[in-house]
Amino acid sequence: LRSATSIKTDLRIAVLTGGLTAWMREGLPVERGAQRRTGVPYRALYANEVSPEEFEALWASRGGDRFAFLDVRRSGHTEEEWVHRIHLEALPQRIGELPRDREFVVFCTIGERSHIAAELLRKNGFKARFLRGRTDH
Repeated sequence: LRSATSIKTDLRIAVLTGGLTAWMREGLPVERGAQRRTGVPYRALYANEVSPEEFEALWASRGGDRFAFLDVRRSGHTEEEWVHRIHLEALPQRIGELPRDREFVVFCTIGERSHIAAELLRKNGFKARFLRGRTDH
């Protein structure tokens, strides 16, 4: 580091024997920062987007009597018999296989295919929303 002229090397480093536990045992002051964030809060980017929490709740209920799931991934399909599985590329030819009495929740791996599929369904008279983001279902 000393040979790098653009890097400041004036560092003062101290190692506390016994670590923070020893510091606290001695009754020395400890400052705490803000609560640690555990994740990035979800914010919808599109009007017809399903939040991850809503998706999980619907998935747990198998969609109930109002929703159906459509998996548009090329590979890695879910094995649940109650999920419709049609690759995005085949959806225009197979759209007639889908029931029209339920709102579809479309999902894929990243969210691009599900967004396109949901728009295709909506343009063809279906109620459809999509999950943006990875799912392991």
